[in-house]
Amino acid sequence: AAKIYEGRLAVAQFSEDGQLYRCVVDSVQEKGTMVVRYVDYGNTELLDFGELLELPDALLTVPPLADYVKVEGVENVKLEGLLDQDGISVLVVQGVGTIFLGNEVFDNAHKGTVPPLPITTLALPPPLVLPLNRHIEGVVVHVSSSSAVWFTPSSLAPLLDELMDQLALLSPSPVPRVEMGQVCTTRFSLDGELYRAMVMEISEDRVKVLFVDYGNTETKIKEEILEISEDSLNLPAAAMLILPARSFNKEQIEEVEKILCGTKLTVKQAIEGSKEVGRFFIGMKEIIFGEERPKDDTAAVTLSYIERVGIVWVNLLSSLDELDVLMGQLADMVDRLVPDTSVVVGSTVVARYTEDNKLYRATVVEMVDTKVTLLFVDFGNYQECLASSLYALSLELSLERVPAAAIRVKIPGGEEWHDNEEN
Repeated sequence: AAKIYEGRLAVAQFSEDGQLYRCVVDSVQEKGTMVVRYVDYGNTELLDFGELLELPDALLTVPPLADYVKVEGVENVKLEGLLDQDGISVLVVQGVGTIFLGNEVFDNAHKGTVPPLPITTLALPPPLVLPLNRHIEGVVVHVSSSSAVWFTPSSLAPLLDELMDQLALLSPSPVPRVEMGQVCTTRFSLDGELYRAMVMEISEDRVKVLFVDYGNTETKIKEEILEISEDSLNLPAAAMLILPARSFNKEQIEEVEKILCGTKLTVKQAIEGSKEVGRFFIGMKEIIFGEERPKDDTAAVTLSYIERVGIVWVNLLSSLDELDVLMGQLADMVDRLVPDTSVVVGSTVVARYTEDNKLYRATVVEMVDTKVTLLFVDFGNYQECLASSLYALSLELSLERVPAAAIRVKIPGGEEWHDNEEN
């Protein structure tokens, strides 16, 4: 693999059997080594950088086959005895799993006959990650007003066609309750067809949804948010957000759509400056549109938080779509939250903001006894709370995988202003 960073999907040779397995980089160590986790089995291994291999595009479409479950009340030695046994099931409630052998609870304290319940977590598999510095064939399915582009790899097209055929046969009922980050189905107003979607905003009886396989959004009424079947959750979101190396404004969207949409092309992702950006090609010729995105620190932003006079936090306009998706993914974690029991200064966690009770990513900046001060890294505001109220952040949403959206800006000359309400 060309670039090593936490969260990188790749292939490695397991030392015990010499076979190749899919893996993800869990942590980068010193002296050119890293810890990888084999995503289809859950075990980890320390490897050298040079032992990591590129993951073929076709295998990016297959979600990890091993799921992480926290189990309480069972000693490790007893858990190890369950390896390769048949007839095992697990019931997960609020992030904690209970293991069953047949119909009997397996733990240290007792065994009792309790019928295991099916696990129904209405969540999509982790989003796909395109490899860097390689041409990936596909189509642009949507051009966003925030100067971003949604792209679907050709390898996903047959699976998406099959999914759409399945959805066309369904007549789902409205969901009993609409929640932020909820994965659902709804009908697109222009064609009346059923699509997979994620709830992004709720305002009284209005609901903004993101069509996860195409990248466009639409506002619906709550009664139009429909249930989704488990069979429709197997495919990761088919539309992938790309930050183009060339920027464009709202007046140029229609022109960019004509150039990019509906044409088979390739995208090549690369690190340019401090950003991961994509360039689009037909053959080996780059498609030219808009203007080359500046590589300096000049960018269009929106104000997210005023820390004090002269210091503010901003979000890049080009990253607002990504931030919306992130907030939806965090909201979708509500039934899978696991308390973080190893919080220290510098830990990145999931926390509820007291003013809206929604989930946000945060970094612990101060800790005194059982209380912590948090910095909400995607918006710039602070909050004090109990350490026991914090939850673990998944690897897929870590800062290494999804960088903080908020940028702290010091306004030139601001130190001379008086810190009052007028300023």
